[in-house]
Amino acid sequence: MHVLGIDVGGANLKFASTDGHTMNREFPLWQRREQLAAELRSSVAWFGEIDAIALTMTGELADCYALKREGVLHVTTAMQAAVSDLPIHVYGVDGVFYSPESLEGNPLLAASANWHAGARFASAWLPNATGVWIDMGSTTTDIIPVVNGEVATRSQTDIDRLLAGELIYTGLVRTLVPCIVDHVTLRGQKCPLAAELFATTADVNALLGFIEFGSQIATADGGPLTRDGCLTRLARTICGDRELLSDDEIMAIATAVNARQREQVMTAIEAVRHRTVNADHVVISGGGLPWQDQVFQEAGMTIHRLSRISPAQRVAFCALAVASLLHKYLVGEAS
Repeated sequence: MHVLGIDVGGANLKFASTDGHTMNREFPLWQRREQLAAELRSSVAWFGEIDAIALTMTGELADCYALKREGVLHVTTAMQAAVSDLPIHVYGVDGVFYSPESLEGNPLLAASANWHAGARFASAWLPNATGVWIDMGSTTTDIIPVVNGEVATRSQTDIDRLLAGELIYTGLVRTLVPCIVDHVTLRGQKCPLAAELFATTADVNALLGFIEFGSQIATADGGPLTRDGCLTRLARTICGDRELLSDDEIMAIATAVNARQREQVMTAIEAVRHRTVNADHVVISGGGLPWQDQVFQEAGMTIHRLSRISPAQRVAFCALAVASLLHKYLVGEAS
């Protein structure tokens, strides 16, 4: 049985099948909501013969929807329009798969439930299935405790997770630089940052070697992700340019932003870890693996590798998680 897992985000669509194939596509849902069904249809067709769809999402938070329930219902409806001949199973935050029809009365069950599936699936790589699953993506970082293979949190919604410190709105690519630091040290003085969309963590992480230059990543000014482009954008964060600031001064901004982001993530992890599992064992996924590797190793945490999973599958980890969980459920039900 071939199951295709689909994670519909606000900025990206991620696909992973149980036969090992993966696809990650940039898709700004807030700009292209009416094209979602067509995009899903063409992407699913690429995978060939599929027996069932496992669907999860975070895209219902996109500002093209007035309410999250509206977003959930639009995503599920688009999925039905895309694959009318396939059974669709939508993952709920309670760990249960639902049909799109059964969610109509309570669509919030499926709102931003991908983290729950990711944590359950990740527990297989933790000693005694106990520790913390950490997933850093382009926009957010999930920090989810797991005990004996069960998700060890009372959180149900993103608001719950923000309050519990289990969801950090900081990521490898899309986070605005002024959301991480409000000032840097320049020429021995404290220099405030301009609260503008001038640069993002994509610029910081490309300059520091955590993202490859040339990646097809949307930047603040729409320019390419090159060294010159990143330096130019970061200079703007303190109302400067490449003539007013040296490259070393701009690189110092990148280093300061990176240090503060690492501090934010580690503070959140320590709070979650000591409140729940009190374990040093972590399993990591997402697009920020080199970043996470360095930070957690320096913090003395024991990292457990996602063996037998490709780099593309790590990025689409939640899609792979719902596909694998549904496959296990359907095979067990059949037997």
